[in-house]
Amino acid sequence: AKTEKILCETKKFIEGLHDKEEAAIHELVGQAQMYIRNHLSEELSVTGIAQMLFLTPSYFSRLFKKAVHEGCNDYIIRLRMEKAQTLLESTSLKTGEIALLVGYQDKNYFSLAFKKFSGISPTAYREIVRNQL
Repeated sequence: AKTEKILCETKKFIEGLHDKEEAAIHELVGQAQMYIRNHLSEELSVTGIAQMLFLTPSYFSRLFKKAVHEGCNDYIIRLRMEKAQTLLESTSLKTGEIALLVGYQDKNYFSLAFKKFSGISPTAYREIVRNQL
């Protein structure tokens, strides 16, 4: 009976450690996500974010993917493209201005990235959205 009690207590202890580790991972990833959202117009990199969190880039990448089910770079691109879509829908800003607001210095590269993400160019996207109104 003593052995069973010791095993049960050990199991609870290990599960508690695991839960604390999971909470710490989610907190770190949450900090990274908040940083990304707040600095979307700036240059962002996995290395830079990992350094900010005092982690190696490879370890941070694994933690991020495990928690978010999406790679960090893919997450950044998705947020940038979603923000660009919102800006194209709700403003009359030029494509180059939107590119800068979502973190792209080169409007041509932004247009290519947008087309890869959505299947159409930013200008065509804006036209489609305006015609639906």
